Amino acid sequence: MFGSDVMKEDTHYGHTSLKKLYFSFNGRIARSTFWLKFGLPYLVIIIISYIISIPTTKEELEEMVTFFTIYPTIVMQVKRLHDLDKSWWYLLFLFIPLLNIYISFLILFFKGTTGTNRYGRDPLEP
Repeated sequence: MFGSDVMKEDTHYGHTSLKKLYFSFNGRIARSTFWLKFGLPYLVIIIISYIISIPTTKEELEEMVTFFTIYPTIVMQVKRLHDLDKSWWYLLFLFIPLLNIYISFLILFFKGTTGTNRYGRDPLEP
């Protein structure tokens, strides 16, 4: 029933399941996917964690939220860099003052490369 082309597309681009979206470094994601499936839920998690932490210590809850979100954060940033035809090594520039601002703006706001690049096809193509 399912052809090999469907399976190849399903496993390579990682847009069909949340597991592949958040835990696989393969493929590319567009800005809209980054903001809607990562940025918005991350913001909601932070807001809910602060509401819950009012009667408890905020440090423990912040550590727990960071622990559970660090890997998906890195994965989503790598996929955004792939969309921009950049290597994951660019994430290391986030530790360099002033250059980290440029890399952050690159990941958050710049349009990805049009068409296929070395990391896969354009996520905005039909």
